[in-house]
Amino acid sequence: MELARESWTSCNESFTGNLTRSCDKYLKYKLAIADEYIDFFGNLVKSLVTTIVETAEYSSCVASASIISTAVDSTAPKYYLEAQDKQLRYQKWLADLVRKPSCSVTGTPDNIILTIDSWNQDSNGIEIAPIFSLNKGLEQAGVNLTQVTYNQWKGSIDRLGTYEFIVINNYTQSNSKCGVVISELAPSQLPEGIIDTTSVIDTCPDGFRKHDVDLNAGAGGEYIYFCEQAGKHVQMITDVTIIGGDNSLISCPTDYIKEPLDLNKGSGGFYIYLCKKREFVGDGITIPLRNIHVYNQNDPGNSCPEGYEWIDFDLNKGAGGDFVYLCKR
Repeated sequence: MELARESWTSCNESFTGNLTRSCDKYLKYKLAIADEYIDFFGNLVKSLVTTIVETAEYSSCVASASIISTAVDSTAPKYYLEAQDKQLRYQKWLADLVRKPSCSVTGTPDNIILTIDSWNQDSNGIEIAPIFSLNKGLEQAGVNLTQVTYNQWKGSIDRLGTYEFIVINNYTQSNSKCGVVISELAPSQLPEGIIDTTSVIDTCPDGFRKHDVDLNAGAGGEYIYFCEQAGKHVQMITDVTIIGGDNSLISCPTDYIKEPLDLNKGSGGFYIYLCKKREFVGDGITIPLRNIHVYNQNDPGNSCPEGYEWIDFDLNKGAGGDFVYLCKR
């Protein structure tokens, strides 16, 4: 049934007025001095008046209400169905205005999407001011998120942990918390470094790179070499050290693994072993060793490349021959 022009205009004006009045709760009131004078007895008399302060929330609310309530083309026939649709949109807008937000997290830690389910478009696709905004949490260590739409952030979280974001309702100014738990980093976020290192006679295992300095250089005995496997893994080598003594029962420091091969094998001298520490590095905080370096020379001393730490232990100790040292970084 077609709605008469006069009836439609009256209906629309009433609707717009009701919608705008719903924003009144965001107004603030304060007393102001309207006039001052001295009365007959010499007293200062102040005349006060209540003034209305339009808050930012009120202005945003009215702007949204105005967009929602804009009448369709007044030159076209109007139908009750259109008025009913507009009223339903009004009710939905009011319901969304006061509700609490919820968050969803999708993707992987290196391609994460954080979404607040804010509604900011009417059924005709007209932009309305967002109801919610992300107020706090982007500054947390490990969080690298960038806003891409009114309610969506994309990026990465590069370490394990629980992350808390504060979401604010732009109209009621109430806060809600949105939690994100990262329990496992994506493989692409794992650090690069040494997955494993070992000592061998002659030949390294498959997948390992051989360091070509003989650890018995100049002392005879077996041809012994360090090998390393580089790449990414959740468990990696975070430190190495050298131990030596007068028997094979010597122990590595706590939490270190002792490689079984005596680095002086066949040449006499001290019993010398490589110790390595393997740790979980998938938390984005623990850093693995990136490289080791071996060198030999005629005199004792530190000749490690720049950026490497020198392990002050001659790998030929007690056997003569060259001075052989291990460096790490």
